[in-house]
Amino acid sequence: MAAADEKQDAVRALHDEVARLRADIAALGRDLRNLGAAAAGTATHAAESGSERLKADMDEAMSTLRRRGEEALRDAKASVEERPLFAVLVALTVGFVLGRILDRR
Repeated sequence: MAAADEKQDAVRALHDEVARLRADIAALGRDLRNLGAAAAGTATHAAESGSERLKADMDEAMSTLRRRGEEALRDAKASVEERPLFAVLVALTVGFVLGRILDRR
């Protein structure tokens, strides 16, 4: 009988160990899900932050381009007003050269 009792004790211990392993695996699964959710949240935050920085940089670049374009237009208008005949000759020359280049094709 001692052997049978030892066998039952070993089976109970094994059963208890399997139950603990199941609980540990379940806890590990929960921890992995939480870790995945945290990583996804971090990645989302980083992407949003990066897109906000990119938008701010693009807005700044557009503002700079707009300002430079306005300055170039203002300079061109002033140059034409100062020397209208020269501006007309330049425009005719550019038109002639472009016409010749496009005519060859």
